This record gives sequence, C-alpha cells and structure tokens, in this order.
Amino acid sequence: MKHMTSMGRKREALSGLGLWGLVPAVLLVWLLLLHGAWWAPWPVALLWALTMPTALRQYVGGLALALAGYALPLFVAGVRYPLGRTANLVAAIMGFGRHGLVVWGLTALLALLLGLSGAWVGHALRNFKRP
Repeated sequence: MKHMTSMGRKREALSGLGLWGLVPAVLLVWLLLLHGAWWAPWPVALLWALTMPTALRQYVGGLALALAGYALPLFVAGVRYPLGRTANLVAAIMGFGRHGLVVWGLTALLALLLGLSGAWVGHALRNFKRP
C-alpha cells in the first residue's frame, strides 16, 4: 500500500467528484460573473485542472465549466430581458448586420478560451517537476 500525503488524499477525494464537481464550479463562475469578473472561468478552470487526475478531465472540465458558467447567466437574463434584440444591435454596431448569433458565438468563444487557457496552466502546474 502506498503512503499518501495529506495533499495527495485531498486530490484523490476531489478527483472522485467527477462531473458532480462541475456544478459548484459553474455556480462559482456564475457568482463571479454577476460581480463583474468576466475573467472568472480562468482561475476556476485552473483550480479544476489542479484537482483532476487526467488531462482529459482537466481540459474537458475546464471547457465545460467555462461555457456553462457563461451560458447560465445569459439564459437567466434572457428570460427577463430581450437579449436577442440586444445581440442584433451589438452585431449591427460591430458591422455584422443584424446577425446576433455572431455576438453569441464570440461570447462562447471567449468563455471557451478562458476555460481552456486556465485548464492548460493548471495542467502544466500539476505536471511541473523540478530538475
């Protein structure tokens, strides 16, 4: 039986969360976004990647929590406000005509890039070995 350090046991317990661990991560991103932290998926994805044992879980989880974290407040706001018309207006101002899907796509791309880069840094830190 291998001897595990306290940090090793904590990582093992956190990695056992799997998909259920995404729920609090998405809620954390959502709460941070509500307070103006548009960059919130980056540190949350970094922390996610530090706790997950495999690269696949690190990257897929980072992407999923970033996209879901951005989509949740947009969905909630979309129920109350006409975000479709606002997206069309922003797209027209940007020079894309009245194609609001461009705005939605750019927002999703921003979320995905923040999640991917946070997971990448977390993966690199987790696998860092001193010479």
